[in-house]
Amino acid sequence: MNFGLPYFKVGSVPVLMLEQADELIKNFENNHDYNFKLKDWMRIDSYNNPNNFQLTDLIGPDLQNHVKMFFPDHTLFGWSISNLPAKKDIIDHADRMLFHRFAKRIIVITSQNKDVLNWHWAADKKTKRPYIFDYGNIYRLNTAVTHGVHNYSNKDRRGVYFDMMPTRLYEKFKNHYDLLKVILTNATGEKYVL
Repeated sequence: MNFGLPYFKVGSVPVLMLEQADELIKNFENNHDYNFKLKDWMRIDSYNNPNNFQLTDLIGPDLQNHVKMFFPDHTLFGWSISNLPAKKDIIDHADRMLFHRFAKRIIVITSQNKDVLNWHWAADKKTKRPYIFDYGNIYRLNTAVTHGVHNYSNKDRRGVYFDMMPTRLYEKFKNHYDLLKVILTNATGEKYVL
């Protein structure tokens, strides 16, 4: 659901839980490929998942259950694990599919990188507003505003996206084409989930 801020803090996560999830993600990276790449940014997500990975396969149950605790009466209907390599960026983009208007996109950073700059563009489309996601927090993102990321650190930045939808809306729209496909076509004609 769209809201007036680019992001806000929902809650916190114990550091041990983040460390455990990050180790599991690194283990996945050593044994499997990400199923989505846009320049240097890599992800695995539930929307294009031929190996049928479950989120708990990749991060364990603790982090997933902890995040869901903050969203009673919501359904976790999609997820992504993101890897942004050192010194790389995610191009400016806005998430425009229907499901982003109903869902809450939540992010938890699992790697400890202090030098990762996030930003969004103000309504005037001229003002770039930077911010940093602190390690140990759960954030809700406003993905309808144009936003991007640059990793200035020397380490990969890993995070988990949780797509949470109020259960009553999920039940109403779960068979809608946009929820079944969840795609965004960029200028090259390729289909990406953003």
